[in-house]
This record gives sequence, structure tokens and C-alpha cells, in this order.
Amino acid sequence: NIRVAWNLLHLHAKYHFDVIEFANWEVEGLILALISLLFRLRIKIICRLHTGTYDVEYYYNTISLSIRAIHFMERSFINLPNVFLTTSTKAHARHSRIRYHIANKKISIIPLGVLPHKFSVEKKKKIAITYESNIVFVGRIERRKGISTLVEAIPYVLNQHPNAIFYIIGEGSSIDIFSLIHKFIPTVFLSRVRYQGYIASQARLNYFYKSAEICIFPSLYESFGLTIIEAMSYAKPIIASRIGGIPEIITHGVNGILIPPNHPKLLANAINMLLSDAKLRNQLSLAAFSTIQKRFSLDRMYRKTEAFYAK
Repeated sequence: NIRVAWNLLHLHAKYHFDVIEFANWEVEGLILALISLLFRLRIKIICRLHTGTYDVEYYYNTISLSIRAIHFMERSFINLPNVFLTTSTKAHARHSRIRYHIANKKISIIPLGVLPHKFSVEKKKKIAITYESNIVFVGRIERRKGISTLVEAIPYVLNQHPNAIFYIIGEGSSIDIFSLIHKFIPTVFLSRVRYQGYIASQARLNYFYKSAEICIFPSLYESFGLTIIEAMSYAKPIIASRIGGIPEIITHGVNGILIPPNHPKLLANAINMLLSDAKLRNQLSLAAFSTIQKRFSLDRMYRKTEAFYAK
């Protein structure tokens, strides 16, 4: 972190940056902001608030001393007078004010964006989805992402739809995904649950998004939900938790299905309902794609960010 901050200072001396943006967990942002204050450098520091380190660990039984120290550094960075704040949703702005004790600072809302993927809307209206059985989860393998909720829900789905295949995609961290699968999935269904690990290749990740019948995001907290809008950009029906910033993306029954967090049976019921209703899946997928075009495109994010920087 110190080396990165030092290199940025050298680059600033050469190029005279007007703005440098960091995420709240990047310690080099704190270091650079402090140096800028001490030496009166004219660098505008922007911090985009994402889910903080404390929130990632919050859903476990204990918060370690190291996590508390990192949270203290994040809070110190965010509250420095020369740091300007932005985030993706109103809900996370409210959450951040409480979590980081932010008093008198404005938090500008600039939603993240993705590139809508080309497909024929007219063609999608006329034909059924080809890959009827593929259900895809994309996210880090941690409790906050609701991976336990998903795994517990799978047997309830496979009892009604034994041809479904669940693909779990993401980097393992604090949860042993294989132990979790063997704990909740009966032996007869093990072949229907396929952990893919972290996928670095965008082309391969695109394949899973395209082949998905439904994409599942049962998080316990999300500041925004980038993987949600990625899936929507492929015109996929979404099931996600009614938590954090997700309801600012998904309107229940319009462009996706919202469920309470940490309810495996309700998640299974939602999956079963969509698997049994091709018409509803099609309606939700078309509305999801339209949402990306209108509200969460890269172009919209660029224009809002450029205006924020200029201001």
C-alpha cells in the first residue's frame, strides 16, 4: 500500500493529477489523502463506497482485531476533509453514513454500469429459452453472498425439477464449498451441483451467463450487485434478496424476483415457480435487459462520473 501511494505521488509530480479515485478498502487512498493534506497538494481524492471489510465479516460470529483495525482505517479515510464520496445506491449511502459515522458529507449516487449484450428481442419473444435446466450463481464463496442459503435450497428444487443443474461460480474464501455441498445435498443429487471455482476468462464466464435459465443472487447484504446487472445484461431472469441496494435494481415481479434473505425454502419456491413458467421467465428477462439499457449502461455511468469529476 505504501509503495503504491509513493508511486502515485511520483506520477502526480510528473502529470499533476486533478482527481484520483479509490475504493474505501484501499489503504493507499488513506495514505495519499493524508499526505495531500499535510503537504497541501492539490489532489482531489474521490472514494467510491463499496461493501466494506467490516460488512464482509459481519455475518460471522466474531470480528477479529485486524478487521476492526482495517475498518478504522477505512472510516478515517472516508471522513478526511479532502475526500469526496460517491456510491452506487441510496440504500448503501444511508448504510455507510451509519457504519462509517459520516456526518456532514454529501454522498453522490452514481450507479455502476455494464455493456448490454446484443441479442434479438423479437427472436426472444418467439422462442423458448434453449438451456432450460441451468441455474447459475456468480459471486465470492462467502456467507454474505448467501451461498449457504442457495445450497440448502437446492434439494427442494431438485425434488421437483430433477433435470436442473446448479452451477456455482466464484472464488472460495472463508467457506469450504465442498463440505457445504456434501452436508446439504443428498448423494443422488450431487451430480446436479457443479462448482466451477473462479473463472478468469470472460469468454467462459459469458458462456455460463448465456446458458443460464435463471441467475440466483441470495445475498445477505449487497451495496449494489454488479453480478446482478451483468446477468441482466444477458437478458436473464433474476432471483435476488430484498436487501441493501438490490431493490434499487430489481422491482419484484417486473424485472426479477425478490425474496427475503436467508430463507432457503422461499428461494427454492421462487426457483421452482420460474422453472415451471416459461412465459414469466421470458417477461422478466426482457424487462431485465430493458432495465440495463435505460438505467445501468456503461455510457450512463461514464457520463455521470465525468460530470462528478468536472464538478
